[in-house]
Amino acid sequence: MTEPSAPASGGTVAVRTSARSPVLVVDLGTTSSSAVVASADGQHHLLKHTDGITRHDWLPTAVLLDQDTFLVGWQAYERRGDDPALYRTEFKPDIGSAVPIPFGRSSFPAATLVTAVLAHIREIAAELGPVPERVLLTVPAETTHARRDAMVGAGRAAGFDDVDLLPEPVAAAYAPTLGGDWQRGDLVLVYDFGGGTFDAALVRIGDRTHEILGQQSLLTGHGGRDIDAALMADLRPAADRWLTADPTREDIRHRLDRRTADAAVALKHRLSTAERATAEIALDIPTQWVSRDRLHDIAMPVLAGTVACCRALISQAGATLDQIAAVVLVGGSTRLRMAAAYVEKELGLPVRRTADPTLAVVHGAARWAGLTAGGGMTGEAPTELEYPLRWPIPAGEARLERWLVAEHGTYPAGAALARVRLTDNTLHDLCAPREGRIVRRHALEGQCVFDGDWLVTVVHPLPPGAEFTYELVPWAQGRRSSTPDPRHPKRAARRGGGDDRDDDREIPPR
Repeated sequence: MTEPSAPASGGTVAVRTSARSPVLVVDLGTTSSSAVVASADGQHHLLKHTDGITRHDWLPTAVLLDQDTFLVGWQAYERRGDDPALYRTEFKPDIGSAVPIPFGRSSFPAATLVTAVLAHIREIAAELGPVPERVLLTVPAETTHARRDAMVGAGRAAGFDDVDLLPEPVAAAYAPTLGGDWQRGDLVLVYDFGGGTFDAALVRIGDRTHEILGQQSLLTGHGGRDIDAALMADLRPAADRWLTADPTREDIRHRLDRRTADAAVALKHRLSTAERATAEIALDIPTQWVSRDRLHDIAMPVLAGTVACCRALISQAGATLDQIAAVVLVGGSTRLRMAAAYVEKELGLPVRRTADPTLAVVHGAARWAGLTAGGGMTGEAPTELEYPLRWPIPAGEARLERWLVAEHGTYPAGAALARVRLTDNTLHDLCAPREGRIVRRHALEGQCVFDGDWLVTVVHPLPPGAEFTYELVPWAQGRRSSTPDPRHPKRAARRGGGDDRDDDREIPPR
């Protein structure tokens, strides 16, 4: 490794920037989805979805297999009673799974269903004009590589050239709230109470980017659908009595179940503003009524679980309630009025609402896309270069007792970076030859290290105006011999018979 060459000229290296272009933003939810076209002029156009009568701001995340074609959204939802074996919803948690989802005699991976939903939304976006080449999909904060890859693949299969992913809590933190914009440094608790799941996240607000400090989820038993199911159970006895009164009615059980489910959802929404509400299941079934007290009894265990999840998240992140600026409520189930009051009372934190919690994530993601669209960058010559540090160790090996400088910490020339214990049990310090800053540490405290090991990567400041060069070395040429080192049998055994760890190291700049 050589020192940087003497300066020839100063300045920056320009990298071509991408012009601002439209993007289709999709919030793919467990039970419902919404989409916005963020146009090149900065306008946001919320896509509308029709059930044949009413235009909605969202569509059910649902598909129905109709011969060899998928019906999507409201079309699928309206025909869900035709053959329940061919109708699927709530497949979002299965994205990335190798287990296919059955549709009668056929089966499909969840990613295929996501592709169908995205292709359907793409067709609706085409009604506004040219379809954007880029799609931005929101995903849970904790998403495996398999799920991320499946989401990207689904977006490409739906016809998009570029597929971006954005964590849902970050999108929620960008959503406009009724309390105004957040301040830089604010710690925000995102309370995402959806139809199928509950998610909580702690987000630190930055100037242009936000940081997720922690996330917790409740995948079962704590979504709006669980409240719906309990209300449906209250209505089912009347429906069952009507069915058993005439054996010939058994053939329409599926359709009656659908109407009972619809009545339960209607009751839930009506009870948000009324002390008592009624619902019609069928003409021959007496009108059913439910009180708000009953809804309260059903919802309280669910809400208590969500607050417990929030408390666990705050504790796990090492934060305290007094450090949190506010709670932002997103997700369709937060439309229950008792939800906001309960969260505010139990956590003792101010609650911020959005204009429409069902659309908060998609609007926040669109806002993020607008801030980052056309995010071309101008490259600058670095003021620092990375170097590996190795030390000769007497007797060939030692145990790393502890690091004396934190990762990303700076130090002066001659500073002790780490302390090791030699085979004779004496302690020695590993000192820096010149001033710098630690970038990455490559050994853990308590680990056995060997003579010449690359223990840490550091950066050294470049002299003002200095220029740097790199030497490109073919991998095969740079590969070290795999012959075991007879001086260090432990190293040879650890590295698979002498396969030197340098084989997969970065080639440092020269």
